[in-house]
Amino acid sequence: LSALSFVVMNTGNVTARKRLDYMVSELGKVQEALGDGYLSAFPSEHFDRVEALKGVWAPYYVIHKIMAGLLDAHALTGNTQAGTMVEAMAGYFLRRIDKVVVAKGEEYWQRTLDTEFGGMNDIMYRLYARTRNPDHLRMAQMFDKKRFYGAMKANQDVLGGLHANTHLAQVVGFAERFDAMGDTEASTAVRNFFDMVSGPHAYATGGSNDKEFWFEPGILGESVSIKNDAMETQEICTQYNVLKIARSLFRWTGDVRLADFYERALVNGILGVTRLTDDDVHVGAHHHDHHGDDPHGADHHHHHHMALAGSGHMHLVSSAHPKHYFRSKEHRLLQQDEDEADHSAGEASATADFSATGTTGRGLPANDVLPAHRRPFTTRFQDYWGFTLDKMPNSKNATNVPGTPGVYLYLLTLGAGMSKADNYHHWGYPMHSFWCCYGTAIESFAKLADSIYFHSPAKGRDPAKLYINQLVSSRLSWKAVGVVVHMNTSMYAPGPAATALLDITLTKGKSAAFTLMLRVPEWAVARHTVVKVNGVEWRRCPSTPAPASYCSLIRTWKQGDRVEVHMGLSYWLKALPDRRTEWQSLKALMMGPFVMAGLTHDTRHLVVEEAKLSELMSEPGDHEELVSIQASWNSSLYLRHDLYHGHMSAMEDGGDAIDATFRIVRGCEHGRPLTDSGTTGSSSSSSSRALVDSGDNGVHSSDTQSQHEALHHMQHQMRVGLHDDSAILLESMNFPGFYLGFNEGDTYLTLTQPAAPGGQHPSTTGSGAASSYFSGASHSAHGTQASEHHDFCRGHQFMVRPGLDGTPHSVSFESVAQPGHFVSAYQSPDGGARRCEDIRQDCDKAHNDGLCVSEPEVYGVQCRRSCRFCNSTASALTLQQLPSGTAQEARAAASFKLAQPLAPRYPPGSKVVTAHNRRYLVAPLGNLVDERYTVYFNIVPPASPGPGGRS
Repeated sequence: LSALSFVVMNTGNVTARKRLDYMVSELGKVQEALGDGYLSAFPSEHFDRVEALKGVWAPYYVIHKIMAGLLDAHALTGNTQAGTMVEAMAGYFLRRIDKVVVAKGEEYWQRTLDTEFGGMNDIMYRLYARTRNPDHLRMAQMFDKKRFYGAMKANQDVLGGLHANTHLAQVVGFAERFDAMGDTEASTAVRNFFDMVSGPHAYATGGSNDKEFWFEPGILGESVSIKNDAMETQEICTQYNVLKIARSLFRWTGDVRLADFYERALVNGILGVTRLTDDDVHVGAHHHDHHGDDPHGADHHHHHHMALAGSGHMHLVSSAHPKHYFRSKEHRLLQQDEDEADHSAGEASATADFSATGTTGRGLPANDVLPAHRRPFTTRFQDYWGFTLDKMPNSKNATNVPGTPGVYLYLLTLGAGMSKADNYHHWGYPMHSFWCCYGTAIESFAKLADSIYFHSPAKGRDPAKLYINQLVSSRLSWKAVGVVVHMNTSMYAPGPAATALLDITLTKGKSAAFTLMLRVPEWAVARHTVVKVNGVEWRRCPSTPAPASYCSLIRTWKQGDRVEVHMGLSYWLKALPDRRTEWQSLKALMMGPFVMAGLTHDTRHLVVEEAKLSELMSEPGDHEELVSIQASWNSSLYLRHDLYHGHMSAMEDGGDAIDATFRIVRGCEHGRPLTDSGTTGSSSSSSSRALVDSGDNGVHSSDTQSQHEALHHMQHQMRVGLHDDSAILLESMNFPGFYLGFNEGDTYLTLTQPAAPGGQHPSTTGSGAASSYFSGASHSAHGTQASEHHDFCRGHQFMVRPGLDGTPHSVSFESVAQPGHFVSAYQSPDGGARRCEDIRQDCDKAHNDGLCVSEPEVYGVQCRRSCRFCNSTASALTLQQLPSGTAQEARAAASFKLAQPLAPRYPPGSKVVTAHNRRYLVAPLGNLVDERYTVYFNIVPPASPGPGGRS
């Protein structure tokens, strides 16, 4: 009801108004049939239990939402029936409350509030503000929980151990108390509370709470580090309510810091909680953006050029990116073809393909190939609700697909190596997951316009003021002054920068005098922040624009006036507010208001000089260089990496897809491209786009010409064959600077980096360990880093050969270091080189004995014989010699197809941070869907003797 009311108010949408009026009308019939003003889907007996102090879950929470929806329908759209209905509900519950108070007293009534009763004080203060009915005021005050209200007035931080959303909703009510009554004690309580919840209890996202409860002030480390805690951080309802509190405080004070907080909490804690489709993510990019200045977010057709020996440049037009929508874990595969006749049969075959037994999709016996690899995934559901997949019909569509409702999150996980689905609610199911957070999410997305602009009336000689609080593409009609403002923005402009164009249109008269108050956020880079009016730089803000202030544009505006805004986005670190020394190295990387989450599986160690942070940031490589590698013997399997190794996997979600996307890099000279401090393999002189086959990768492109060009291109590459120029490296898309290959003396396909980007070996960065980076013998005897680099290159370069299985368009990858040896998924009957005996040595002892290096990315590779790391090799591909006469099964298991990239573009706003120990691909948290990420890095200075803190 509230969401529809906001849509009607903001857009005038006729369909939304009809639906709203219809819902109110039908609810009115229910209320009339009940006859006493009561309106709910559950019986009034639930309130008997509340009043008897017996167990019952949150009936007043639901009543608050119904009343708020009706009041919004009345106040925002003028629906008179809704106004009558909400007053009738208030009358019913006030009669109940009065009976309890008469019989048992006010103190007893206060005991009934030791439940989650939502914002009942909020709705009643709002209703009183409209009706001025003293009974409504009396009822509102009955829902002010005295113990909590008193603590907030006295500025006593008692939040530790309290259920967060129960009390946030009450504080929203305290704000409405001030608005309705002018009670300054209420405004004091709100201010004190906000300082607590946005300070020692807050994450970088602007959110708070873990498992729905607040921790003690300054004790947050465990909530983002212990897996079972980190998967249940930041309930979405709490973010919704803290935004309402910040909005109220801003209305009272005009404090720019509150507007900064609102923006940060919105872009990181609300915008990323809906599961977007591919088109939503890559075309829409961000709700601020009107047109895509971001090169990685635009949706254009790109022309690929590839240099091959003797051929000059070939021309390939990319086909549209895959239209599959990755679903939840139980769906397991890419979306079946829309016109497939028997969907259930398709699901059955998908399960067979995924299993480790039986026959694979191309007829190769499954026991001849390695088992398909699955990433760890939280499969537990809220079993105390009986909410299991087995009990849910039609539960396969846990995503936004045509004809189904949208999908949201209940919690936003803030741990390391988790995806947004890695919590006990997961992404919701369209017809089975209408949690409280679904309601607040729907309302939040319907009222995105409510805090872009604010205004204040003229006072004496001071003209009216129009505040621009957020750079969001929008249209404002300011009827009181006769002005229309069109604002077009981009938050991902080159620089990086936020840009905006504001065009002024007058609807009455030839001029309008008002002050445009443009927020210059604290994150703005002063020297890169410029405001122009009609092309002339504005220097009267009162001076040049200063971060953490408003730039005042005081003038008489005319038709066609234009304001241009350019604000540099600063890179900065926001520490987790934990007062204990051992947790103080945990910090979030920020770009302007955006939390830049690092794409990683379970690591967060970052060796950087904080003062030089901006110098370490760069753009990711060109997305035109990306490719995925499909099993020739089973079209449902793709080559993907985990933290350490390369495996064949079914694609269960978009996180798997980015793990299964690689950049083809040509050339491996010492120092380029592998140790370049910027992007790797992105220039046409050092890399080339692999050819793609769109026949069996789930892509059904209408661009037949593109398919023919791709096929022709691939055939040419195969004809080139043995020429040295065709040697390639496979760089991970989401682990920049990490390559698939084979280290000396090792047969497992491993994801490693050649050397630390800062110029040191990973084995020496951040630690005094002298262990060799490479498996086997120490390379210190080789004498130079150049020789080590040369060996790395050879071990990670492959020749792309015609597929050993002899099927059309398949390819095989032959090692440059070991000619005649190929990347293979073949599983020989005796296990061959796959024997890995875990000595189960204590991890710390293994490190002290020199078996390991400090970086966790290398740790699992070097120490696979300790700490159960042998498990990670069970399905890792290997390097196998396949001479002529080798069994057809072995040749088939070493044959693959080059496919269009499953992750065709980087998340909008992506950057690469080049630290001393490694590179991370980082992206705005709100733009991630299924990717695994970390929000808090363990930031260690280069001179540190050890990793310190928490890794």
